[in-house]
Amino acid sequence: MYRPIPDFAAWPAPQNPSELTAKYNQFAEMLSRTDPEVADTVIQKLGREAAAETGAIEGLYSLSVGQTRVIAAQEPGWEEVLTAQRSDALSLFGAQVDTYEFVRAQASIDEDFTEYWLRGLHARVCSGQSEYEVHVGVGDGTYLIQKRELRHGHYKTEENETERRDGGVLKFCPVFDLIPEMHRLAGQVNSIDFMNASAITQAAYAHYCLTHIHPFPDGNGRTARAWASYYTYQSFDLPIIVYSDRKMSYLQALEYANVGSYGELVEHFAYRVTNTIERAIEELEFFTRPSAVVMLEDLLAIKPADARVRLADARDMATSIMDVVDAEFKQRITLLASLGKGEIDIVLNAAVMSGGKPHLGSVPMGEQFNAAGSRNVKSSLKEPSSVSSRLDITIGIAQDLEADYTFFLWATRPASGYPGSLTVSRLRLAYEDAFPDVGTSAIERIALFAERALIDLLDDLQRQKRAIYRRGGVGTA
Repeated sequence: MYRPIPDFAAWPAPQNPSELTAKYNQFAEMLSRTDPEVADTVIQKLGREAAAETGAIEGLYSLSVGQTRVIAAQEPGWEEVLTAQRSDALSLFGAQVDTYEFVRAQASIDEDFTEYWLRGLHARVCSGQSEYEVHVGVGDGTYLIQKRELRHGHYKTEENETERRDGGVLKFCPVFDLIPEMHRLAGQVNSIDFMNASAITQAAYAHYCLTHIHPFPDGNGRTARAWASYYTYQSFDLPIIVYSDRKMSYLQALEYANVGSYGELVEHFAYRVTNTIERAIEELEFFTRPSAVVMLEDLLAIKPADARVRLADARDMATSIMDVVDAEFKQRITLLASLGKGEIDIVLNAAVMSGGKPHLGSVPMGEQFNAAGSRNVKSSLKEPSSVSSRLDITIGIAQDLEADYTFFLWATRPASGYPGSLTVSRLRLAYEDAFPDVGTSAIERIALFAERALIDLLDDLQRQKRAIYRRGGVGTA
């Protein structure tokens, strides 16, 4: 039996808004000093990720690890990722990209919500889809699959329901009650309480109510995620990205809401938005600093002016994360070694103690994590041979496994001129990022972690090389 949507007053605010606010303030500060075109490129890229994943969640196509990045960055061959699966995939994706760009633009316009706007949103996000499938019972316990025309922006005219993960049936709003229920939803989201609430709670409530009512014959999930992003674009200038390889935790949060535990969905959305803000910060840092390849080119270009001078076990999950760390560093080190043309030696090693046992690494003072594994990157120049540097990479597991972030990665480098080390790159990951495997978003962030660390390593080599020539009274070209 259908249960009407709850009043907005029953929905809580996020439990820890200060962390979200702090992250957003950091993001906003970076935006204020970033070239607007660069900032827009990052925000659009994340919008394309949201657009790609929203279709994958619905099973319109599938995305494996790394493919979301290829599509979002429009890397060569990105179209084939989609067209290899279905002929209309580019049309579906194009409609979703257009929708997120539309929602971002609409977020800057202060207007009351209307059903007309929502129906237009459905028409836009589903414009690449002409039909949908329905399962029609034939009376003997079996079903026939029929294709129906999808009328964009039109409410359903037949009852619909879905099978829950526990095998039960979740019934959506009956057609007879649909119009008054949608009118009631409009009244809730136009209320003073709603307008004064956190964008996270607004997004969670709007998303839940739309999927709970299920007013359209198909495309309700895509419409709900785009509508939720309207509120996060308003407050954070970023969408909510729900990754298809983390669909189960998203569905679980919705299932909690179905039984009245609305806080679970609010917290899930708060985590997803925080994750997206952190990702945006890392992407902006990447765009505003030279790449490792450019840093290597600059290093090799330093020449003397005088040519004569020459659980789920946490530990198992940490191991999986370090496998990704290894892969990302090896990929970049292989490229840098090739471009170095024998002038630079750079090697990734597993850290070991004198007896040959693995060295778990060291955790910076004050951090509530236990070291669980480490690597080191050693680099030296052929000329001058005294120029060398190293990185120590450590993964830590939270002492409190119920903490928001279970894993922490550090890359440190010995400090020049005084004892101790400098932390040159750091990354925190939640349990969800690594269970049941390392997710798409986490891999993207580990890649940026590796890039930042290697950039600092090369910067240190540059400083040393210039200093040697300077102390010898020899200028550099």
